[in-house]
Amino acid sequence: MWTPAKPGALANLLRNSYPEFETVTEQGFQIAIGSDGMVAPAPMVPQFRLRFSNPESVFLLQIAQSTFSVHTVGRYPGWPAFKAELLRAWEAATEVLAPNLITRIGLRYINRVPRLSQGEPPRAWLKSSRNIPEALLDSLPGYVFRMEVATAEAERSVTTVTTDQRPSEKFGALMLDIDRVSQRLIQAGDAQLPDILERLHEDVWQVFDQAKNENLEAYLKGENRDTAA
Repeated sequence: MWTPAKPGALANLLRNSYPEFETVTEQGFQIAIGSDGMVAPAPMVPQFRLRFSNPESVFLLQIAQSTFSVHTVGRYPGWPAFKAELLRAWEAATEVLAPNLITRIGLRYINRVPRLSQGEPPRAWLKSSRNIPEALLDSLPGYVFRMEVATAEAERSVTTVTTDQRPSEKFGALMLDIDRVSQRLIQAGDAQLPDILERLHEDVWQVFDQAKNENLEAYLKGENRDTAA
């Protein structure tokens, strides 16, 4: 059960690895339509997340009443390092959170590649695969591709390809977003958790490996952007 004392307890427990701590509040808003057809605003109860970070680390930890997530900020350190930190932080946090069940495990990979020209098609970085259709590769700007499939009972895979624009970028970036989710219920301390993470990671890697072309592989290795394109 979540109590007012838990944020402080978590901050104290994690202070060596994540010395910076802040509370992020999210205010939702919805429109309710009554039986008489009248529309009325229905403010939602504010939701908050605890955010833990370390300026000397690429990892960012976020905890809310029913969610726990580990993110990377900056360059991805690789799967072995990410998995090790996720499991270490989870084990530490459970001392305070004391959860009974894990109802959802998700692993999401988002790759953002700056585009060199306004008309640059997805083919500049991707190739067709089981998850990437040939028709997408030569699309003009403005494309949004999203495919969600149920890979097994209580399991799903979501692949999204689109563009994103930041004020500092002239042509924006291509976004390859791969999300793999398992909604099988397991005990919080289940010894299968590392194996489940490995399986999700393998699925994500297969989608990525089949979709990337030589240009994207070279770019991710740090080769010159102009040469890779």
